[in-house]
Amino acid sequence: EVRELAERSSTATTEIRDVLVQIQNGARNSIESVEDGQALVNQVNEALQQIAAATESTAKLVKDISTASVEQTTRTNEAVALFESISHITEQTAAGAEETAASSQSLSEMAQQLQAMLDEFRQ
Repeated sequence: EVRELAERSSTATTEIRDVLVQIQNGARNSIESVEDGQALVNQVNEALQQIAAATESTAKLVKDISTASVEQTTRTNEAVALFESISHITEQTAAGAEETAASSQSLSEMAQQLQAMLDEFRQ
């Protein structure tokens, strides 16, 4: 009976040892899974940080483009105003040239009349 009890005790000890080994293996597998999950979480976190940085960079570029567009519009409007000013001055210059030509014609006619009068007076 003692021998049988010793054998049962030995068998139970072996079974308990096997169960403990299975528990340890399961615990190792669980720890490895948690570690793998943590590594994935870290990778996702790094990717999200890179996305956030790229988004900030893109937002800055969009803002810079917007600012440049506003400046370009302002410069274009200034150029249009300058061209309109030049056009107005050109029109005034053309009108002045026409007046000068008319005045020159009038002076020429007066000079001819004066010359004719002088010619009559000399005779």
